[in-house]
Amino acid sequence: NKYPEDVNKKLQFFETKFYEAEKQCVPRKLVYKNGKLSKKFSFPLDRKNLSLLKKKNKMWSRIRKDIASQEEKINYNRLRNQIRRLTRKSKKLVEKKIAKNVKQNPKAFWRYTLSKLKTRTGIPDLEKSTEDDQPTFTKNDQEKAEVFLDYFSSVFTKEPDNDEMPFFEKRDYATELDNIDITIEQVQKKLKKLKVNKSPGPDSIHPRILNEIALSISIPITDIFRTSLRNRELPERWKQAHVSAIFKKGKKTLPQNYRPVSLTRILCKMMESIVRDHFIDHMKKNNLFSDKQFGFIA
Repeated sequence: NKYPEDVNKKLQFFETKFYEAEKQCVPRKLVYKNGKLSKKFSFPLDRKNLSLLKKKNKMWSRIRKDIASQEEKINYNRLRNQIRRLTRKSKKLVEKKIAKNVKQNPKAFWRYTLSKLKTRTGIPDLEKSTEDDQPTFTKNDQEKAEVFLDYFSSVFTKEPDNDEMPFFEKRDYATELDNIDITIEQVQKKLKKLKVNKSPGPDSIHPRILNEIALSISIPITDIFRTSLRNRELPERWKQAHVSAIFKKGKKTLPQNYRPVSLTRILCKMMESIVRDHFIDHMKKNNLFSDKQFGFIA
């Protein structure tokens, strides 16, 4: 209630407080290897196995310096074989868990799969549209992004600004959908159903955090949703998205052989889902769906 009925200010206030709380309460860990951030997939080992691994490294250090006895060398070979069995067993368990949960958490599967590849394929230099027949190519990522922007903008369908609606045959209905009331319980239910392994949107608000603190943040989120509907205004931040160019087929240097995939904010998608639920419920109650309608409904 500190702000007037401005959904942009309310959202900005919420995000500021959220980032402050996240910075204070959510632990972060960066894994370094040889002074650089490590992206290699590593298998977890328990404390006992880690102690054995340290012991093996110390014994190997003595062997390399040629100060180890024959008995130490024999013990090292035994310990090395034991650790090899343990790490292979751990690897099998991790791979089995990834395969078992591939539908619920596909990102873990692809992360592990990509860690096994020795090559990395990115977007090559793209052809620029020129007046002459001689093609020119992009030289850096900035130029690639501009080429994609020009192409995706050219094929984007812009709806007319007027309020003319397409003709819809009049049907009888019992009730009108004149108001969408978003309740705190609905927001809590959506927050609890969030898939915690999904990526965050441009606001970097992770779905795992939203899921864990659903009871605490459901009230301010509900207020933002209600203000947006009441004012018939979508927050400007929710109109932003991270756009990735996904290759379809054909020549990789042509921008028209890519399709855009937009990653939007989780809160915006939540509100869309709630509004959609109200529409579907209204259509079902008043029998407004065609008998031939099977797609996009449960």
